[in-house]
Amino acid sequence: MNVNTSNQVSAGVDAYFARELLERPLPYYVYAMFADLKPLQSKMSGTVRFRRFTSLSPATTALTEGVTPDGSLMAKTDTTAAVSQYGDFLYLSDYLRATSLENIVNESQDLLLDQMGQTLNRLARTVLIAGDNVQYASTAASTATIAAGMILNSEELAEAVLTLVNGDAKPITKQINPGSGFNSSPVPMAFVLFASPATVRDLSKDSNWIGVAEYGSQEKLGPWEVGTILAAGYAVRVITTGSDASTESSTVTVHKSVLIGQYAYAMVEIDELSVEMIHQPATDPLKQRESFGWKLATVFKRQAEYAIVRIEHAVS
Repeated sequence: MNVNTSNQVSAGVDAYFARELLERPLPYYVYAMFADLKPLQSKMSGTVRFRRFTSLSPATTALTEGVTPDGSLMAKTDTTAAVSQYGDFLYLSDYLRATSLENIVNESQDLLLDQMGQTLNRLARTVLIAGDNVQYASTAASTATIAAGMILNSEELAEAVLTLVNGDAKPITKQINPGSGFNSSPVPMAFVLFASPATVRDLSKDSNWIGVAEYGSQEKLGPWEVGTILAAGYAVRVITTGSDASTESSTVTVHKSVLIGQYAYAMVEIDELSVEMIHQPATDPLKQRESFGWKLATVFKRQAEYAIVRIEHAVS
């Protein structure tokens, strides 16, 4: 048993922890920011079914007077996703609490909150970089054939944007806001690109790049938005992934950027098992340890393949 936790904590500390649980993970919530929220009611199974109906073909055949046409048939595609629980905790001993600096509780909370944000980020990233809708930079035909100099620029992005638009993907108009209890907030219409810091460096040299310092009255989508690049007549808001970039070793280090549109993927939560702060006062016979932790039940799911393109490329 790993014990590094402490004595009883006041209700005020518990309230602070609960508030921080919503506010602090924001910088680490990059990949999950634009998920389509799908609450799952309790006692309704731990599996959610996603259903998408195929668009009806245009009715271009003129009607014949007095003749009822056959009409159309609806076609659907169903996929499912099972919710899983995630969480962790820290024990703090009474001796540690009594002999260390007073902020040991805050330090442990910060570690847990950062861990929760990184966990959600990694779960979302794993889902987003999967799938077969992939574009290889320049003349490359596979990951293995990507060579030095095949970087991501506005021309490559324009090709990816056209893939989304030709698939009837729509620009994003809302994002998840952890600071408001993981509810959605409206945002200006644009496609969104998740890119590594090295990729951002390349994009920032492009003539179609607009840095956040030039936004004026336009609000950033969050602390990790770094700019906008114009591609195929559309605005692409660029979110840096920080240290959680997706790369793969090949002839060169291949970076995997992800371009998404609205409703590309979903985040499912069971309402009674949503993000929860857990503080357990010392209950052992000698009251030597208490615990702080977090727990949630969720799953991320790709729900619109036509709205996600993974771009594999090199960096300069």
